[in-house]
Amino acid sequence: MRRLFLFIIAIVILGYGGWKVAERRHYLSFAPCGMDVSGIAYMKNEAWGIGLPGDNETGIVVYRLPGSVAEAIEAQGIDYFRTLKCDVRKYGRRGQYRSWLETPVAPDRRWGEQIKVSSYLNRYGFGIPVRRSVEVMVDQAISAPGAFYAYGRIGTILVIPTEHRAVFMYAG
Repeated sequence: MRRLFLFIIAIVILGYGGWKVAERRHYLSFAPCGMDVSGIAYMKNEAWGIGLPGDNETGIVVYRLPGSVAEAIEAQGIDYFRTLKCDVRKYGRRGQYRSWLETPVAPDRRWGEQIKVSSYLNRYGFGIPVRRSVEVMVDQAISAPGAFYAYGRIGTILVIPTEHRAVFMYAG
């Protein structure tokens, strides 16, 4: 009986570990390809529904940006993104962003009444609370020069080279 119990515990732990590895890989796939993000610094998401089209999911993922990449972006500015190469076979389509723009973010339908991360994440009425330090970092980056952003098929990516961070936000 004890062996069966230990076996069941081991299966549960391995299953959970496998799920976490798959989840991490999934969220890393939204990072801009070719930037060699080195991990996830913060992640918060919520889903309403059972995973079908039309369900609502809102989230934010903060990636660690390697120092060499952040320095290259600071030195080259928007040209860094214009010359960024992305192999679709290696990265898939999720990590591909085109039409990079410089901050401050221009008002449009994606941001709601105010250009703030809280407005972006709550644009469909399914907002999520975000760690205050992340909210401040994103709000400062989108309202001042020095960061870069692009809209993707699923969400928005914001690259903040001075913070060595890239932020993926989605609501829908």
